[in-house]
Amino acid sequence: MGRRGPAPTPTAILKLRGSWRGNVNRREPKPATGAPPCPMWLSPAAKEVWDQMIDQMASLNMVTQVDEKALARYCDAFIRWKAAAAFLDKNGEVYTLKDAAGKVKCVMPFPQMSTYKGMAVLLLKLEQEFGLTPASRSRIQVSPESEKPSDNKARFFGAG
Repeated sequence: MGRRGPAPTPTAILKLRGSWRGNVNRREPKPATGAPPCPMWLSPAAKEVWDQMIDQMASLNMVTQVDEKALARYCDAFIRWKAAAAFLDKNGEVYTLKDAAGKVKCVMPFPQMSTYKGMAVLLLKLEQEFGLTPASRSRIQVSPESEKPSDNKARFFGAG
């Protein structure tokens, strides 16, 4: 049986939101920030996705060294999803099975339809984990440096 309730929000996301809960877990591991190296086993197309994702996530300071495997999974899944989508665009979502007389027996979905759906679910989960969906980004609030309170009293009382 899995864990109960929603997954906890990562501390980095809580801090970006300005939540006091971002400072609660002081013993949370803090991996080194910065882009991890691109895995050698990724396909050339997946490496292109890797470069795009690293650039986008690094600009938001949302990537760490330990994110390598999750990012690699995302890049690989994205390429598989894209290939399945291209196949479905070209051939449609279903094909017909005919008997010896040429009459249609049944209509079946292409196996790529299952791949497309499975990869879409995986991509959405990974995007939510990394804060890459509109809904997950809407929960993040970042204040400009000039608006941040300068001391604890100002932060507590809301004066800056």
